Amino acid sequence: MAFKLTTSKETAIKAFISEWAKDETQYCNYCGTIYQENPDGGWDKCCDKPHIGTNIIFLYMLIQENKDLRESRHNDFASNLDKTMRWGIAITPRLLHDLEEYSINTLKEPLWKDKDEMDEFMRSFPEFRICEKV
Repeated sequence: MAFKLTTSKETAIKAFISEWAKDETQYCNYCGTIYQENPDGGWDKCCDKPHIGTNIIFLYMLIQENKDLRESRHNDFASNLDKTMRWGIAITPRLLHDLEEYSINTLKEPLWKDKDEMDEFMRSFPEFRICEKV
């Protein structure tokens, strides 16, 4: 993947996610196994809960699921009724792993250094957050 030079971590992450979504490799979102179709046209079963698709399919499903979760929360902060637990973000395991690797190897810093950076990520990428207000 080739990206424009930037000093903005947000811009770099947006460019990475855009390129990441274009990868059409089929894999299991549950266990991470890469899939190739068998000569007979079927798929080998990799785990107990195979969930086969591509990055864009899983990204689309995640965004829809996050939207549904946002609408089902009791308040704008996505906390439970007694406010002892709060939903933050939901992201596919592969995207999170790839973002962390990209951030460490290319940006030379962790994806989130502290809570403030995670909050900024939630503001910059509302499709990954469950709460309405950060």
